[in-house]
Amino acid sequence: MSVIATAVKHLMAAGVIGDALVAAIAEMEAELRPTDAAAEKRRAWDRERKRRQKEERNSTGIPPDPVESAENAEKSPSLDKSPQTPKINPNPAGEIRARKATRLATDWKPCPIAELPDALRSVAETWAAGEYDRQAAIFLNHWISASGANASKRDWQRAWQNWLYRAEERGGVKRAPAGISAKGVSAAPPPAVSRDGECEKSKSIRRVLKEKLGQRTYESWIKPTAIIVTGGNITVRCGSDFMVNWLQQHHEDDIRRACSDALGRPAELRFIATGAAIERARSAAPKGEHRGTAIGAIAKPIITEAAA
Repeated sequence: MSVIATAVKHLMAAGVIGDALVAAIAEMEAELRPTDAAAEKRRAWDRERKRRQKEERNSTGIPPDPVESAENAEKSPSLDKSPQTPKINPNPAGEIRARKATRLATDWKPCPIAELPDALRSVAETWAAGEYDRQAAIFLNHWISASGANASKRDWQRAWQNWLYRAEERGGVKRAPAGISAKGVSAAPPPAVSRDGECEKSKSIRRVLKEKLGQRTYESWIKPTAIIVTGGNITVRCGSDFMVNWLQQHHEDDIRRACSDALGRPAELRFIATGAAIERARSAAPKGEHRGTAIGAIAKPIITEAAA
């Protein structure tokens, strides 16, 4: 509390109010002014002394005092205030550290396997066809649904790479069979088949599936297929054995319900693999491997178009 405030407090406690109190405050302020004036006089004298010292040094060639130069630089305004003067960041790495954490975008997609770091790429190339995309779908669903501070990352590309390393360490990935490599198989869509034979009921089923499964899953696994409606039977044509097996394991119930909703009644559902790529993949499989099921799968027999 200041001297004047303390004095006012005591005066009011003594019963001094009104004009008498105002006069007392004015008198105290007048008594304090000489002290302020004296302090300002000392500061002016000190500034003049430093100015003369600087002039003497400049005239005799004595280098200026670095401390005094720094003080003067702080007090004097900068001469160059041009907006064109570029600002150089002495610590570019600080920008990376200062990057704000964000949530994973709902339309996030993984980079191709070929763009992964060498050590991680060599591991991912040993995985079964489609495993890389499967890990990407799990990664996306996990972080989209996550909550809390940990659900935001500063670098999602590195988070994705760490996810793949941990999946490999846990052994939670599907390996390609001997003689078959997943090299070059990444983030590419499954092979599409012709939609010849689809009808309005097929389009209704597609609309229901897109709403139930979401845009990303629909684009990845349903859009490349052909949905053929024949009476009370629904045939889903796929471009690969792997795709048939994936749909049977993960989305058969969803597809069956979508067919019932679109048609208004239960329907018989079957999946078939069709196309020249199917025969090439099967001919490349090791001898003795059962070719009526998807490579690396144990789910259900896969019906070929010839057998159908």
